[in-house]
Amino acid sequence: RRRRRLQPRRHGQRPRPRGERDVERPAPPFQHGRASAAGDATAINRAFSDFTGLSTAAAGGSGWHSVVSPESLEPLLAALAARRDFRLQIVLQRAAGGAGQAWVDVSARWLPVAERYLAQLHDVSAVRMAEAGAREQARQFRLVADNVPALIAAFDARDNRCQFANAGYARTFGLTEQSIL
Repeated sequence: RRRRRLQPRRHGQRPRPRGERDVERPAPPFQHGRASAAGDATAINRAFSDFTGLSTAAAGGSGWHSVVSPESLEPLLAALAARRDFRLQIVLQRAAGGAGQAWVDVSARWLPVAERYLAQLHDVSAVRMAEAGAREQARQFRLVADNVPALIAAFDARDNRCQFANAGYARTFGLTEQSIL
């Protein structure tokens, strides 16, 4: 008499009879797909479809090219044709009702046996907007600091290197702002 091997259960789950499978699995939080070296999509997931508004059928083949910005499409297709792993940031059009364009980080692995890529896409728009905001704040700070009649300098506590000096500080010591840094 054979003993049935029991599968470990998570708290609150009922045991599943042999052969029962989940019909609908939740979509992963990231977009992913498969594509050939020629740039033809062979599969996309629901997250990509929801993000771009393209149905799975419409995104197949080269249909997904329509949601990639023209300035991003050429480098992306060149990276695909190289048949090597790559990482690239591109601009995608969001689905109707979305916030226009989005910066997406593409990580693709070439599978030589299957002659195709497996790729993951992550929306990095928030990071890009935060970086642009920080650059703008730094520009505004420099504008204010250079136009006040005070000496302003900021030094790194670890190595006592000057990170920032305004024009008044530099003039006082007979230096240029760049030579202080």
